[in-house]
Amino acid sequence: MRVSIVSHLFPTQHYPFLGKFIKDQLILLNDVNEITADLIVPTPYSLPFTQKKSNNKSPLLAEDNLSNRLFYLSMPKKKFPKIISRSLANSIQQYFRNKVYDIIHIHWLYPDALCIPKLHEMGNRCVLTIHGSDWYKNAENSYLLPLFKQVFLKADYVFFVGDQLQDDITARFPILNDKSSVIYNSVDGEKYSIPTSIEKDQSLKELGWDIRKKHFLCVASSQKEKGVDLLVQAVGKISDEFSDFQLHVVGSNNPKILKTENSSGKIHFHPTVSPDELIKYYHASDAYILPSRKEGFGLAMIEAATTGLPLVANPTGIATAFIDENIGILGDEISSDSIARSISKLIQNLDNYSRRSIRGKALALFGKEIYRDRLLKQYQILID
Repeated sequence: MRVSIVSHLFPTQHYPFLGKFIKDQLILLNDVNEITADLIVPTPYSLPFTQKKSNNKSPLLAEDNLSNRLFYLSMPKKKFPKIISRSLANSIQQYFRNKVYDIIHIHWLYPDALCIPKLHEMGNRCVLTIHGSDWYKNAENSYLLPLFKQVFLKADYVFFVGDQLQDDITARFPILNDKSSVIYNSVDGEKYSIPTSIEKDQSLKELGWDIRKKHFLCVASSQKEKGVDLLVQAVGKISDEFSDFQLHVVGSNNPKILKTENSSGKIHFHPTVSPDELIKYYHASDAYILPSRKEGFGLAMIEAATTGLPLVANPTGIATAFIDENIGILGDEISSDSIARSISKLIQNLDNYSRRSIRGKALALFGKEIYRDRLLKQYQILID
């Protein structure tokens, strides 16, 4: 079986954390003897001597014989999407014209999926995975919605990474009811493990965290959907209640948030780190928080659970299907008050959670073998 994966996000030397799960899928497929998978990375043209140009030249973290960049014309702020769609489709058409694949698997509704009508016209079988932000950021864009409708009409099959995401999109586009399903992102149980006491102490020492404190972790960007502002407000509400509580946020650099960050001295912002470096943060932590307003899945939360961390989460993404009383605290609404109550409750019951049970449920639902088997089953159905 020959598979081509198309994704504009993929880890590079400059940004090793971008699209990490796409790299995981590429590796997973190529570990199967009967499958050859390669990678196409759509990349917008950029002006010489700019930071974007430097980013676009950064080498992909994939074997050279498995990866290729395709360049297309893009516009800032998603202006003129028909021009973007046409440029991307032309670039894709030139690449695939003389190549034969059993499946072309496109990730992200925008911009990557805009090439699906052209690929369909060329006679290819196209699978699309929608991850969440690619829908929620564009769901009210009147220029993009007609293009999305054409994508959904021509796609052979669509995967959603979460149940709520599927419900939200199929409510708008019922045509997907008969050719879509949920497929959760996967986590590597060998890479993400419960730390020994020695490993935990070593991680705390390397990060310079106080061994006497309880450290809660959040991995999130500054985007509003990620809810870091709600989390900062929540910590302010409980800062006087727990003297040994510390919050660490990795990857958020919003100046407005940073200004309020240390009113209590309990919040510490860290720059984005590589996936391998992030494991050290999981090992040093005592719990994980997902404060998102909207979340398609929540991969960092599942990685944290695979290392045995109990969870606090807003009712969004995979948290609503995953978190129960044995896993952590699921908030009852999207608000800073709800997050504050959940953190407070978790701190008071932190010693009652079994790290092995948390890890066991994470692997039972999101293990990489489960993801691989579901993916290959759907590929084979389409081929047959």
